Amino acid sequence: MLHGFSNVRSDLTSTHSLEHSEKQWVTNQQQMDYAMLRNMQGIHAPLRLQMERNSAKKVGRLPCLHSSNVMLDTLTGMDETLDFGNVLNAPSDPEVTSQPHMIVDKRDGIL
Repeated sequence: MLHGFSNVRSDLTSTHSLEHSEKQWVTNQQQMDYAMLRNMQGIHAPLRLQMERNSAKKVGRLPCLHSSNVMLDTLTGMDETLDFGNVLNAPSDPEVTSQPHMIVDKRDGIL
């Protein structure tokens, strides 16, 4: 108890064999889609999709506003699925707002 609660999961050594596969499902699915596109249409198709996704990831708002990533969700097809983050807010998206000028100044290194 000196260092907080112990994590029970870290004490366990064996995990189910599908756990790693399920955590990497989206990445594996994208890799399979890229491979299929490369075989059917050539190398330009997966490269174009990757460039579109990378440019959609870079689009953002001011640091004080949460970005919904509509463009990226539309490109990846995640706009048609309901997930835990759609029903309940993610812990990284607090509803507390702060002063936008202070946040931008801190990001730019002025403060």
